[in-house]
Amino acid sequence: MTTICVNMMPDYSRAYGFPRIAAIEYPFGCPLGKPGDQEGQLQVIRAALRVLEEIQQAGEVVHLPFEWPDLPAKANWHPAKPSPIAKHIGQGKVADPVGVLGQGLWPDVDVIMGNTPKAQMAVSTDTLQVSK
Repeated sequence: MTTICVNMMPDYSRAYGFPRIAAIEYPFGCPLGKPGDQEGQLQVIRAALRVLEEIQQAGEVVHLPFEWPDLPAKANWHPAKPSPIAKHIGQGKVADPVGVLGQGLWPDVDVIMGNTPKAQMAVSTDTLQVSK
């Protein structure tokens, strides 16, 4: 089945190996639009389906032509509390998050979060480029 990913972080999606990506500049948690805005959401879905037909190469990103309807100052671009992974990335504890995603090793959250015994972490740290 042919798939497309609609999201706000196309670099991460590409690094993780998503085959087709429709990038959109919408707040996290709202990749299709505002809750209750059925027409706006349908426009995004239709645009993503058109992109699905257009993309020729794996990993290609097409930026959808939509803008969030609220002023940026009023948009809730980020969750009130970052996820543990986002917090560690923000603190610089993951030296190259896009590289980590691209290696397909992202599910090894224990290594990224520092919950791995030191003996295992030495190997994993080299592989995942985790900063101490």
